[in-house]
Amino acid sequence: AVVSTQSTGELKHYIEKVRETTIFELEDRIILAKKRLEFLVDYTSMSPAEMRINSEAFNWHSRMPPIFEEHEEIIGASKRQAENALKLRRDRFVEELEGYSKQLEEFETFGDAGEVNRYLKKAQTLNARLEAAQEKIEQFNLEEEAFEWELTKYPLRKKILDVLTPYHKLYETTVEFQTKYKDWMDGSFDDIDPDDVDGEVGNFWRTLYKLEKTFANQANPEAMSSKEREKGVAGKTIAFKMKTKVADFKENLPLIQCICNKGMRDRHWEQMSKIVEFSIKPDSDTTLRKMIASDKPEMHWVL
Repeated sequence: AVVSTQSTGELKHYIEKVRETTIFELEDRIILAKKRLEFLVDYTSMSPAEMRINSEAFNWHSRMPPIFEEHEEIIGASKRQAENALKLRRDRFVEELEGYSKQLEEFETFGDAGEVNRYLKKAQTLNARLEAAQEKIEQFNLEEEAFEWELTKYPLRKKILDVLTPYHKLYETTVEFQTKYKDWMDGSFDDIDPDDVDGEVGNFWRTLYKLEKTFANQANPEAMSSKEREKGVAGKTIAFKMKTKVADFKENLPLIQCICNKGMRDRHWEQMSKIVEFSIKPDSDTTLRKMIASDKPEMHWVL
């Protein structure tokens, strides 16, 4: 539709230029051609066919006014059709945004941390639709500009996005932490970098802390409707649970800094094992979960 509208506008401007400028330039060239022909007929003869061709060339511009009028009718009809189509698409787009706003209400009921993967997919889908909606708005504005209309704005899209963003961030952060947690606890012991773990855990905790406050600020205890009073409660619940889980994992960082230190050598493990009176040297089956499970007070004394 945008291409059609732009093409129609370009064609209209082109015909206006032809009508106001080009046609007169061509008429001047015809006058010059007539003078050349008048000179030639004194020295040569022309066949009837040649005379007919020259006559058509000299008189073609007299046929242009009705062609211009026909063009005006065609362009006018095309423009009206495009304008009506744009109005219809804009009306449908408003209905789409209202549908997205309804979908957003569903997130205020999502409070089960075990279902976060499903919540994330829904948030990603709605976010993608809002991105596509922005592209539609830009297309609408291009067409409106071509029609010399006032550009329309759709604040509802931004309002929906502003509410969706913390939910989207919460679900992304939760899923990312759960993935990292499993990798750290059950993955290869040799792949753990204590400094990376420390930095990532700190980022997870700070992000969840900010999200918890964001959702807490959404609630309106003085609101008349229960929906307004409970706004943000589900998000706050998940943020609190995940922040607590991250905080619990943070308790293991001192142990991780020691036993995952890349500078550890066999003699260090042997010395530590001798002190605690059981072997703590890692092997191919060792995981952080096993190390934490075998944690004893004597190990803390060694650390």
